Amino acid sequence: MVKTVLLTLLLPVLALAEVPSITRPVTDPQHLLTAQQTEVVSKALVDLRAAKQVQMAVLLVDTTEGQPIEDYAQAAFRQWKGGVAGQNNGLLLVIARADRRSRMEVGYGLEASLTDGEATALLHAQGPYLREGRFEPALLAIIAGVDARCPPESSQVPAPRHRPGPRRSRPGSSWRCSSRRA
Repeated sequence: MVKTVLLTLLLPVLALAEVPSITRPVTDPQHLLTAQQTEVVSKALVDLRAAKQVQMAVLLVDTTEGQPIEDYAQAAFRQWKGGVAGQNNGLLLVIARADRRSRMEVGYGLEASLTDGEATALLHAQGPYLREGRFEPALLAIIAGVDARCPPESSQVPAPRHRPGPRRSRPGSSWRCSSRRA
């Protein structure tokens, strides 16, 4: 009886999609980008880090296998542990192609420069490219948008000491885009 109850409680946890390990600026296990496109996007991410001290990574997956994009992105962000300790300057962009979902997890150190609304607006603006499967121009535009909104490292505001509650994304487009402080 106890085993049945435990198995019932653990089964949903076991069914969650496995999050790929993020070890490079662009993680694309399904090869949604060509090698050349991956190189171009990776260079833009490295340049962003050098210019603004924002450690941004991109995770492209086909599907989150039924897991909400918010949970999937948060799990990926926590596993990745991006950004510099104490600065919380990590930013993870997750795109699930078949699910038609995207999400930005933004470190608290970037909160003053990139609000949830601004991050969501960056994602919504690239909806047409994403719907067409044109990931490279969408990613480059999002990276450029982050670059435009984040000041150089010396003028970044320190991370707040409290953690606000989750914010809900706006429904209404065929691509569901959201962002949340990580």
